[in-house]
Amino acid sequence: MLSMNPRPHIIVTSNYTFTAYNYRRNMLEALHKLGYRVTVLAPPDDYLPRLLALGVCNFAPLRWMTAKSVTPLKDALLTRELYRY
Repeated sequence: MLSMNPRPHIIVTSNYTFTAYNYRRNMLEALHKLGYRVTVLAPPDDYLPRLLALGVCNFAPLRWMTAKSVTPLKDALLTRELYRY
């Protein structure tokens, strides 16, 4: 069955919610104003409440996203995690 939500859905991934809040905030706000549903995928950190307080995006935690990972197993787990969205 097709989704009944007519708004296009944009997913933004980030290594940190800090980065999404500080460096992608204007883009998130602009996409929201244009009518997009926006979801940020990132590991939660101390900036998550600030990001959600903007009121322009949803949030889904990424367990396997790391800034310094070079482990193929973790990369495979992240790929599987991203596939859900």
